[in-house]
Formats: sequence, C-alpha cells, structure tokens
Amino acid sequence: MPIAGRETDRPEREGRPFDGLAKRPTREVPKAGQGLWNVVDWLNHGVCLTSMDGTICYVNPRFAEVHGYAVHELIGVKLSILHAEQQRLRVTEILREVLSKGHVTLVEVLHRCRDGREFPMLMSVTRVDDVGGNPQWFALTGEDVTERKRQEQALKESQEKYLKAFYASPIIMAISSFNEGEFLEVNDEFLRSAGWTREQMVGRTSNELKIWTQSGHREKWLSIVREQGSVRNIPLLMGTRSGEIRDILFSTEKVMIRGRLCLLSSAVDVTELKRAEEAKEKLRDQLIQTQRMEALGLLAGGIAHDFNNLLTAILGHSGLLTRRTDVSKDVQREASAIETAAERAAELTRQLLGFARRGKQQDVVVDLHNAVEEVFTLLDRTIDKKIVMTQRLLASSPFVKGDPSQLQQVILNLAVNARDAMPTGGELSFETDVIEKADCQGSPEQPAIGAGRYLKLSVSDSGCGISPEHLSRIFEPFFTTKEPGKGTGMGLAMVYGIVQNHGGHVEVTSRLAHGSRFDLFLPLTDERPKDREEPLPVAASGAGRILVVDDEQIVLRVASQLLRWLDYEVTLVNSGREAIEVYKRDRSEISAVILDLSMPEMSGSECFRALKEINPDVRVIVSTGYATEPVARDAFAQGARGFIGKPYSLNELSKVLARVLDRTGQTR
Repeated sequence: MPIAGRETDRPEREGRPFDGLAKRPTREVPKAGQGLWNVVDWLNHGVCLTSMDGTICYVNPRFAEVHGYAVHELIGVKLSILHAEQQRLRVTEILREVLSKGHVTLVEVLHRCRDGREFPMLMSVTRVDDVGGNPQWFALTGEDVTERKRQEQALKESQEKYLKAFYASPIIMAISSFNEGEFLEVNDEFLRSAGWTREQMVGRTSNELKIWTQSGHREKWLSIVREQGSVRNIPLLMGTRSGEIRDILFSTEKVMIRGRLCLLSSAVDVTELKRAEEAKEKLRDQLIQTQRMEALGLLAGGIAHDFNNLLTAILGHSGLLTRRTDVSKDVQREASAIETAAERAAELTRQLLGFARRGKQQDVVVDLHNAVEEVFTLLDRTIDKKIVMTQRLLASSPFVKGDPSQLQQVILNLAVNARDAMPTGGELSFETDVIEKADCQGSPEQPAIGAGRYLKLSVSDSGCGISPEHLSRIFEPFFTTKEPGKGTGMGLAMVYGIVQNHGGHVEVTSRLAHGSRFDLFLPLTDERPKDREEPLPVAASGAGRILVVDDEQIVLRVASQLLRWLDYEVTLVNSGREAIEVYKRDRSEISAVILDLSMPEMSGSECFRALKEINPDVRVIVSTGYATEPVARDAFAQGARGFIGKPYSLNELSKVLARVLDRTGQTR
C-alpha cells in the first residue's frame, strides 16, 4: 500500500476542482459534530487528516499557514510534498509504525514550506479506524518548533558559556546550599587555591573543610545576605587543605536552583597581591634608605675631597719642614707631629669613604684582625665612655677573601647595634678564633654552609637582649624594635646579606637582660695579602717639567713646592682648558701631567681625553681626593700612567714620578 511518494506538482491540478475556501474535508472523513470541527479549526496547533495512501483530506488553517499555503490548496494532494526530500523515507517508517501500533507521539520531522524553506515540526500521528476496526485515516497534529529550537540552542549555548566561564574563571567560584553551606559545585581555581579535589569538596560543607578560619564570620555575612540578598568584596581569611591561610575578597548572592535556595559565591585571592603590596612598601622604604645612604655617601665624598685637599697642603708643608736643614730641631719635631696628625686624619677620611662606598664587591685577601682594630679605633673616639670595649683576637690565621669595606661595615653595624642595646653602659667585646665546622643543614633563618675551616668573629654585649619572638626576625629588612626615627631596621639586614655574599654564616644567641652574642663564620683562605711596596726611605730627586692641573690654589702651591724640592720644573694651571692650551704649546718640554679629576667646567676625565688626542703617549698621573681604588682602576683603564690619592706626601709623589718617568733619581 503506497503511503508516501514523491510529489512535486503544485496543489492546483488540471481537471481537479477544489472546495474553494471550504474548511471541511471533501472526502469521506470520520463523522463528528460541527462543534468539534469548529474547535479544530481554531487550534493553534496544525491538524491534518490523510487517507491511508497519504492523500490530504483535511487541514486546519494553522497547518496550512505554517506551510505557506491556503487550506483549499492542500486538500487532495499528497502529504509527501510537505516533507523535506531527505525525510520522506523516515516519514514512511513512522506511518508504518503508526499503522502497527496505533500512534506515535512527538516525533520531529523536517517539513518544507511553499517557498522551499525547511523547518522542524514536532508531530504526533494517530491511526483512525472505521466502525469495523479497519484503518481508514491518519490524524496528524504538530507545531513549528523553529523558534523553540532556536531558544533551546541559545539556552544551551548560554549554559555552555556559563559553565566554561564558571570552571575556567581565574577567580574562585562555588555554588552551595544556603543554610548548610554544602558545596554543590566548585570551579578549578577554587580547587587549586584550597588544595582539594572536586570529589573531596562537592557534597561537603565549608565548616567540614574548615574553609572559614574566623569563628562566626559565615553567620555574620549570611545574615547580611538574608536581608540584602548579597554581599560584595568583603575581606575574609580562607583556610586550605595544607593549613595555609589565604586572604580573599568574598562576594555572594542568593539564587534559586531547581527550587532550592542556594548561594552563588566568588572570591578573589589577594594573598599574593597583599604580599606584593607589602614588598612594594618595603622596597619604597628601602629606596628611601638607599637614597639617604647615597646622599650620605655624596656628602662624605664631598667633605673628604675638600678635606683631603687641605690635608695635601698640611702633609706637604709639614713634610718639607721636617726635611729643611735651616730650621731648628724643635721646628722639625713640631712639623713631624703635624705630619703624623695629618696622616691619621687622612686615614680617617679613607675609612669614612670606605664605609660609604657603593658598587661591585671586591675579592681580595682581607686581614680581619686589621679590620676589627680599625673599627675598634674608630669607635674608641666616638662611643660612650660608659661602654667598656675589649678585644681578644686569638685566631691563628685571620685571612678571608672579600670586600674590606663591606666587612668593616659588618663589624661596625654589630658594634653600633650593641651600643644601642646598652644605653646606660656595659661591655662590648670582639673575639676571633679558628674553628672546624661540620656540614650545616641550615634553616630558613640560617641557610646551610659547607664543612671547612672558618674564622669565627664574635661580637657580644651585656645589653638588654632580644626577645624570643623577635629573634627570628632580626635579619628582616626594615624590622626594628627601636622607636620611630631611631632605627631603619637595615643594620642587621646588611650584616646578614654581606656575610651570606661572602659564603659565611651568622648565629645569634640572646637572653633578655643578659645581652646578645653574634657569631660570624667566614671561610678562611690560604692566600695572603700582597706585599705593599715599601716607601722610599727618602725622597728621590728627578729632572724634567711637570704640568700640575688642579682647581684648588692650596694644592697647586704645595705641589709646586714639593716638585721644586725634588728638582723638577713646574707649570701650574687651574683648569682643564688652560692645561690643553699649555700642553699643545709646550708638549715637547712637558715630562708628565699631574691631573685632578674633580674640576669645574671641564672635568679631569674630559681633559685627559683631550690630552691623549694631542699625544697618545702623554704621561698622565691622575690625582683625586675621592675613594682611591675604583678611580685608580678607571684611570688606568683609560691609559693613565700613574695614580696618586690626596692627600699625598713628598715620598709618595717622588715614588710615583720616578715610576712614571722610569727614573730612580738621587735621594735627598
């Protein structure tokens, strides 16, 4: 029995009359009352009645409308013209199933409109039998579900977007029951932050997992949600599986899910942000401290420069007086005393510059006993006399490798810290010893060091001591227990950093009211300091013309007298530009140039470059009152033949000139 076939003709067929606009079936259909047909005509669902061969006997207006036809155009045509071509075999199978079972409900079939557009139609089909129980008709009801499917697809896409946003969100998200706090769903970020798996969290409450570490906080914000419906960005502490406490900004609001009152919650983990802010604050303080130290270094350098110029004159003149034969012995003794005092003052400025020095760490052999003694001497002049200082330097080998200025800074910082712990007086002691140290596994406060021979330097005091709660924090930058304005918290941090950079280790023992002891362990070295060249016993005379360039008249005068004492001819200029003019004119007569680096208008470095352009082989001796070692290295890198730091003595000047001019000369 043919049920559906291909039908491509339009409904108006030649020789086949239609019922015009009549809404009643033109073929014999099941008898029903007029009222029933009126109801069917006005249904919002499409209704269609076909014969067993698929010929349409009746359609209501809605069925015709969704297909783009008038009612009368569909009466008498095959139902198959309304099906998409690829659906016709499926429709045949559906009708066979209806024929067998009596009905099929809610099947989706792709229909085709008059204009060729295809759309999904959700249909139910029933077999209608005659009074004898024989199948006579198929009754179809259906509706165009295009809009419904569009909405369903939009809803599905929206749900997928929400789920993706929920699970992939970089902030913590969770859905939980309102009253119990049972987690119904959690996202990946929550799992990562809390340290739990999804199976471990879902189905358990926040109290069971100890999410809220502060007692009563959940009840507090939950009462606000009951009244206001939500809370936004309240700071809370969140517990994790590992026991770590995280800082979060918490938000939540009420939602209904399948008739159950729930909470949709989110939280931003601001732990790292807070740490970064704290670090930023520390860096800001450190920058201020660094700027202060730099300013102090500049001030110290400027003062030392001017002071060294004065000392150059004092040392020079006193040195000349001690060598003059036309003065009395008493005058020579007084001049010698002045020279000795000036040398001590020069040493003091060198120490000051050493403490303020910045830059790359040196790696030279350091006699730590000398470093302790220098600091001891410096403190002896400045520390409160109520503090008694002692030193027991017993180490058989006091040599370590490192930066002498930084190591002096360590000793000085520990001494100043001890002084501050004894406002009413006490004892401050320095001790050294050599020890064999086994491997040290270390701790967060005391990192590991290897086994070996170490120089142990102990600095102890009888002051107020350090409390146990503060002892583990004393090396933190900017941590201080002193009153505001009386401490930066950088002193011990610098000690720790410098010792660590030297491959060493710091240990601290302290008791309240009994004082503190800092033990420094620095790796010993088998190397020894390089022997210093012995100064000439007396000044060596020379020959030649020396050009002296310095903006300080007092330096020019003493340099002139010293050089003439050594039998040199002297030309004095007080600026770099004048030096260039003189050298251009008299270069063949000038044996060497003593050049001050710190001059106004044209600096010594600029003058040096200009002189080398005139004569690449010019013999330049660089002189400065600033820190000597870095300046000397830079000067030699640029081609200087010699260096002499201010203040300088007659012997030092003689020795440098002899070396630069390759002359031994006659002693005087």
